[in-house]
Amino acid sequence: MTRHPPGRTARRAAIGTLVGLAAAGVLAPWLAPFDPVAQPDILAGAGRPPHWPHVLGTDAYSRDVLSRLLHGTRVSLGLGLAAGGLAAALGTLVGLASGASPRWLDGMLMRGVDTAVAIPRVVVLATAVAIWGALPAPLLVLLMAATGWFGIARLVRTEVRALRGTEWMTAAVAQGVPPWRRWWHHLLPAVWPTIGVAATLAVAQTIALEAAVSFLGIGVRPPQSSWGTLLADAADHPWRWWWLAAAPGATLVATLLACNALADGLRERHRPGEVASP
Repeated sequence: MTRHPPGRTARRAAIGTLVGLAAAGVLAPWLAPFDPVAQPDILAGAGRPPHWPHVLGTDAYSRDVLSRLLHGTRVSLGLGLAAGGLAAALGTLVGLASGASPRWLDGMLMRGVDTAVAIPRVVVLATAVAIWGALPAPLLVLLMAATGWFGIARLVRTEVRALRGTEWMTAAVAQGVPPWRRWWHHLLPAVWPTIGVAATLAVAQTIALEAAVSFLGIGVRPPQSSWGTLLADAADHPWRWWWLAAAPGATLVATLLACNALADGLRERHRPGEVASP
């Protein structure tokens, strides 16, 4: 019987968890047993514990918790992947540009990143809500991405600076390889492991941020469901209606743990400092 290393097992479990959650979100319109916003019996059906056919119970408006959780998974994962992926792309571009630039331009870019990273992301989102009111999903994605790429830029820049002095990059310069070809065909593939780890963590951070701002009422707005709005619904009945927080809370924690386990697995597979020539 073949035994897999613990890191590979954790990575596979993380991938399986994320794929399962993504599939549940994509198929939510077909898997949800009820309309997520329907209030069939707001008096007799409100605040019911798990029972058949409401296997995760109902909320204060008699809405089915399982249906809202499935649709909330669709929203939270969609926003997290979109904003996290965009943040990773922005951070990669800035990091590559900074790492490849002369020292004076590199210093200017990094000082700008240091200044921007000092501003809390929640403050930026709260200010945007104060100015524009309710944020549509595309604007929410753009704001979360625009405030989430700074750490990725730092990581990519550091990696690029380290790789510029390697023997294979020096050989490429000596052979007269054009700069664009050196960066695109030699340097970028070597940085991909770092980008993959950073992007995975960025998605996890964005999912957590969306849950936090939606819980505070400045992200996704009811009656649309997300993990944050579901937790906000549970805040009024934290102990008496425990099932309202249990399902979305467990799903959120499982997602964040899976993202971190996947990032750790990628980091172990491509250890920093052990980059081979492409």
